[in-house]
Order: sequence, then structure tokens, then C-alpha cells
Amino acid sequence: MPHSRLIGTAMVALTFAGCGGGAKEKPAPTAAPAKASAGAAPKTASEQIKGFEFAPTSITVATGGTVTWTNKDAANHTVTFSGSGAPKGIANLRQGKKASVSFDKAGTYAYVCQYHPNMHGTVVVR
Repeated sequence: MPHSRLIGTAMVALTFAGCGGGAKEKPAPTAAPAKASAGAAPKTASEQIKGFEFAPTSITVATGGTVTWTNKDAANHTVTFSGSGAPKGIANLRQGKKASVSFDKAGTYAYVCQYHPNMHGTVVVR
């Protein structure tokens, strides 16, 4: 009979353990709702011209957004877009100066420096 008493005691202990012993049960964690702006492109962005490079070489802005280039080189540079429907670029950006271009249509716009054709970049508008 001691064996059956041990089994009965174990069953009672398991039953009470499943009830939580008076502790409050925590609800299962749920995922937070996604924000509407998650992954949205910014309205403004900045590019630097330094060491005869555009940095970053690719940048993304929202439709209607603006990109500002700052020339940190001693040489003058241009921001010249190619292709139909491309925005007007920047003709001559001198050392230490800034200039901006606004983008009204979604798309991918490639650009180069006319003075230094090895310098190129891309603006993605979405």
C-alpha cells in the first residue's frame, strides 16, 4: 500500500502545481503593431563630396524630398543627372558650398560630376 499512497500524493501535488499556486498567470507576449512609417523614406538627405567621391554613393528620399550636396573638396564639382525626366542638377559647386535638388517624381536618378566622370552616384526616390 505505500506505493499507491505515493502515487496518490504525486497526483495531488501535480494537480495543485497546474493551478498556479495562487500566482498570477502572465499573458502570452504579443507582437507590437507595425508603425505606418516603418521603412518610409526621409524627406531630406545629405551627400558629401570629399576625396573626389560622393558619399554615400546611393541615397533614398521620399517623393517631394530634397537632397543637399556639400563640397568638402578643394576642387569644384557638378551634380549632373542623365536621362529623360531627370531633375536639373547642380552646375558648379565650389569648395565649402552647399546646394540642393528636389525630387518630385518617384524613380532612380543616376548622376556624375562632369569635371570628374569617375565620380558617380544614385538618388532613389520612392
